Amino acid sequence: MDEDRNNLRDYVRVIWKRKWLIIITTFFCVAVTAALSSALPRKWEVDCILKPSKFFIQSETGEFKEITVVNPQQISVLINNETYRKSIADELGFVLKKVPAIQARELKGTHLIRISLRTSDIDEGKSILLSLFKYVRRDLDSKIEMEVKGLENLIENNKNFIQQKELSITDKLNEIKVIQNENKLNKIDIGKNERDELEKRQEIISVENLLKISQKREESLLSELNEVRQRIKVIEEQHMKALSEEKNEESALSLLLYSNVIQQNMQYYNTLDKELVTERINQENWRLSIKMKEGEIKNLQDQTARTKTKMDTLNTHISDKKNEIEKIKNDIRNIRNSIVLLEERKSRIDYTKLVKQPTSSLVPVSPKRKLNVLIAFVLGITVFTLFAFILEYTKPQNTVE
Repeated sequence: MDEDRNNLRDYVRVIWKRKWLIIITTFFCVAVTAALSSALPRKWEVDCILKPSKFFIQSETGEFKEITVVNPQQISVLINNETYRKSIADELGFVLKKVPAIQARELKGTHLIRISLRTSDIDEGKSILLSLFKYVRRDLDSKIEMEVKGLENLIENNKNFIQQKELSITDKLNEIKVIQNENKLNKIDIGKNERDELEKRQEIISVENLLKISQKREESLLSELNEVRQRIKVIEEQHMKALSEEKNEESALSLLLYSNVIQQNMQYYNTLDKELVTERINQENWRLSIKMKEGEIKNLQDQTARTKTKMDTLNTHISDKKNEIEKIKNDIRNIRNSIVLLEERKSRIDYTKLVKQPTSSLVPVSPKRKLNVLIAFVLGITVFTLFAFILEYTKPQNTVE
């Protein structure tokens, strides 16, 4: 413990003894450092923040995911490897060596890139960064333009497809109208056939009534013919009986009367027979007419059945075409939804841009005078204090010799 105190006293004694050497030499170093720092040109840091081109893709769950065209780290590597340095020098008319080194790095947790350089001319530094931005934007936006063009082509193709679908709907609607008009004509034909059928049935009823009247007339004629036949038979019997009796003037007159009556009855019988034949002919004609009209009714019913079958077929076609139209409309709705998604995806595309324009630091970043002076001061005191100890502890040895 006492030895440590003695050593500490020796150190203090040496420092105090050599204080002017330490102070003067340290002051000299600080002065030289300050002079050199003042003589060096001042440089400012000029920086900007770049946001690379990006677009969105939709995942299977429907969520949009942000995708950058080029990874920010790759862009930073290109910039740090001085890929654009010669292009910048040629554009601004600088000597290549005069273009300061440009540094780029991705800001952690973002897709942003901070680009900076150090220069003694602030305006020149801003020009360099703007020129760099132009070349980086050209390379990145050329890739995003391909994405935009692809989306626009998809949108245009979908719109053309919608137009084709709408034309198809128009064609099918026109076809439906044609079929409906044909069905209207078929309905008119069916109505006409039904009216004709009703008319034929009414005619049949009229003919059947005539037939019934004729049949009654036939029965009356047959009855009357039987009576006339019976009457002629009785008269003929009386006539024969009169012929078998003696002939006198009265009998001759009776025979003449019988002959006249028989002749009259025979004429009447013939007249009734002709009427009966006529009635029977009329009945046959009316039966034939009824059969023909029933045949016509059957034909009309067959035509109506065929027309209704045709209408059912046409209605099936109409139903099928309406289903096709509904399907096409659903396709159009899906395509329009797809167009909306494509346009939304297009609207979400961001081109390369500067989120922070080139700006300079408020104070020069080099040379750092205060820091240099402080370092010179600390190093001076340390070095020259050690030098003082060396001088102090090496001097007695030299004296002994």
